[in-house]
Amino acid sequence: MQRFADGQLHGTTAISSRLPAMRYGDVTFELTDDEGQVLTWPAVVAFTAAPVRYPLLGICGCLEFLDATFRGAERIIELQPNRSFPRPAS
Repeated sequence: MQRFADGQLHGTTAISSRLPAMRYGDVTFELTDDEGQVLTWPAVVAFTAAPVRYPLLGICGCLEFLDATFRGAERIIELQPNRSFPRPAS
């Protein structure tokens, strides 16, 4: 993954010839469950003023760290950290 400085503008490739401006920033993601368990990890996110039909939750820096189980009938998604999940330094 290529890292960008906080707030740095960067053009992305798009289907059209226009390149929407993107701003990147470092964040800390946090997921909690009903039992009070908390998962946190650092990630880089991108923001744009360009129209985005659906918000995206990407693989790099997020879903790469989690295994998902989809329980469609119950409309539940279970997420479990996998071996790639960044562990705190000891």
